[in-house]
Amino acid sequence: MPAAPTFGTSAVRGRLPTWTSLSMSTPRLSNPSRHASPTPSPSPPCTAARRRRLSASRPTSSPKGLNTYIKCNPTLLGYEFARQRLNELGFDYIVFDDTHFREDLQWADAVPMFERLIALCAERGLEFGVKLTNTFPVDVTNELPSTEMYMSGRSLFSLTIEAARRITEQFDGKLRISYSGGATVYNIRALYDAGIWPVTLATDVLKPGGYERFSQMAGEFTDLDGKPFAGVSLDAVTAIQTDSLTNPLYKSRCARCPIARSPASEARFPTALPRRAARAAPSSRIFPPTWRPLTRAASRTHSTSSSSATPCRSLPAPSARIPAAVPASVRSTSPRAPRFAPASSRPPVRP
Repeated sequence: MPAAPTFGTSAVRGRLPTWTSLSMSTPRLSNPSRHASPTPSPSPPCTAARRRRLSASRPTSSPKGLNTYIKCNPTLLGYEFARQRLNELGFDYIVFDDTHFREDLQWADAVPMFERLIALCAERGLEFGVKLTNTFPVDVTNELPSTEMYMSGRSLFSLTIEAARRITEQFDGKLRISYSGGATVYNIRALYDAGIWPVTLATDVLKPGGYERFSQMAGEFTDLDGKPFAGVSLDAVTAIQTDSLTNPLYKSRCARCPIARSPASEARFPTALPRRAARAAPSSRIFPPTWRPLTRAASRTHSTSSSSATPCRSLPAPSARIPAAVPASVRSTSPRAPRFAPASSRPPVRP
């Protein structure tokens, strides 16, 4: 099997002459409206001059005939707003300065750049949009042996949806928005109904439940009618943004703050879950029923029936259940109520 191709900076520069000679007759690009929509994602810092060169050089949409999205950074909102918003949501312990905000694209430069790209794609009969947002670079305090890490998930949601609201207001909902910033099963349908799609995510599937969470999200889209893009609703996006300011799903869960729990989890689990209760978050189908502990009532029933009907001397010999290396004084044959289901009903322990 040939080695997988690498796409580092040097490799990309070496392939540029090849890519400039691509033909739209290539089968993989024969229907660019459905299959060929690249999303350039410049790594920070992406200065305003660099972005202007990107929009003026027409590298993707014009010669290749491809629909294009440009992935933007949350620094569009400005340092003061980002700092204040995160403080309001309880994320005041996240440390960052205004370095990336000063070096990255500013809102005043972003708007005319988007307008140029919209006009360019319209001339070619192509679509242009923005993807919101990239991850947010913050300082490392004592989490990793580094100086910078990238924030995502719940803390990024309110910043990303605010960027979506501003862009929707600026362009009257006509600019397509692809979303990537804290999407979960609790908000993905609202984003779609607002006209924001496609939606991508990664942070949520790194939590307990993993890829099983995708099946929950798919359940939110069983009634789709396949209607085409008709614009982004400013009222709907504003409603999502307003909800993110008060909804506990988007607030900090640090030790200094009250634990934020969703209404669904409050109904299913009135008290706090143990740290390792992965089977309850968020899907009830992560593990088969045989893996679940017996209820107290079932445990008492099992204990009563075994103690009343089976004398201690009739139980299997201790050596059949306990390794011989365990001293006899430690072995016990008294019938105790088992904490979990009998071993015969449980699957083998995973390595």
